[in-house]
Amino acid sequence: SKMILNNSTENESVNKIANYLNELINNDFDEVNTNSKEIIENTDIKENLGVNLKLELIYTGPYSLSFIYTTEGQLGASSIYNVKGYTFHYTGDIHEFDMNGWKDKYYKEALNNFMKTDLYINYKDQLNKDWESIIYDNMYLTGNWYLSDDKIEFLIPAYLLGFDESIAK
Repeated sequence: SKMILNNSTENESVNKIANYLNELINNDFDEVNTNSKEIIENTDIKENLGVNLKLELIYTGPYSLSFIYTTEGQLGASSIYNVKGYTFHYTGDIHEFDMNGWKDKYYKEALNNFMKTDLYINYKDQLNKDWESIIYDNMYLTGNWYLSDDKIEFLIPAYLLGFDESIAK
């Protein structure tokens, strides 16, 4: 199943945001359907298919809107879980990370916060040896961060850091 936004409103900015997010969702939906068809045609697994593409408005601020896009489900033996975050200016344009020289400060804070989590404390032995540079290289990419009420949230795919699927969620 998929959730998309109405892109035929009278508000040009809303339509622009909807078109951006709907394109991502529709592309992912097509890919999931293609993969499902291959699984159905090539294996005996039929009962373990089902993926939900969910979109949530997570933040409405004075200058921006943020959404979380979650892909979750099962394709045969493969479990799927992915979360992306997107922030848009009220003009409808995607907000690229351009925090004017603040990247190193946010990176250091993100590392400090991550190293206080149960995930890090309990599973740090699974981390790739260059996990810190992986975080830095990926945290500012569009889709890997969004603005919330009082902070910036970073979403780094767990597999990039070396975590196995059971821990990825």
